Amino acid sequence: MDALKKHYPEYLEDEGIKWDFTKFLIDHEGNVVERYEPITSPSAMLAAIEKLL
Repeated sequence: MDALKKHYPEYLEDEGIKWDFTKFLIDHEGNVVERYEPITSPSAMLAAIEKLL
């Protein structure tokens, strides 16, 4: 998120999807559990994913 603040502060002005690599973690019932910004690596999401399995 710091990279976005530094280089593209306008992307943080609202809650809209900032880029096509925005990631969403969805549970078994189709509910959005978490939203991750484009700069979040998939490995950073691992604990949250494993929690839902």
